[in-house]
Amino acid sequence: MTIIDQLKSALVEKNYARIVNLLPKLFQAEKDGLIVELPCKVGDTVYVTYKTITAIRKCVVNKIRSTFAGTDFALNLNENKAHITDWEHVEIKDFGKTVFLTREAAEKALKESES
Repeated sequence: MTIIDQLKSALVEKNYARIVNLLPKLFQAEKDGLIVELPCKVGDTVYVTYKTITAIRKCVVNKIRSTFAGTDFALNLNENKAHITDWEHVEIKDFGKTVFLTREAAEKALKESES
């Protein structure tokens, strides 16, 4: 049983002492790279900045996958189409640099990169 399953079980049972006792295991699993906190979920809208053309593109997260190389997000660049040419892949490390959860954050980053 995973640490997450153990926590869910303890929560259902309202066994708060067990939850507190499991927290160090949860923190250690996160420290060991076994738990990844994702910045968004499938279906969320994100904003991608393009410094070379000073533009922001609204995208929808279509798929999130973990590979040996890291966590990859498939973004649909056109909300109305699903053509292969309308896709872009970004990594989790791109969030906060070129991929943002709000348009305002993307605009701020783009403005800062211009100065």
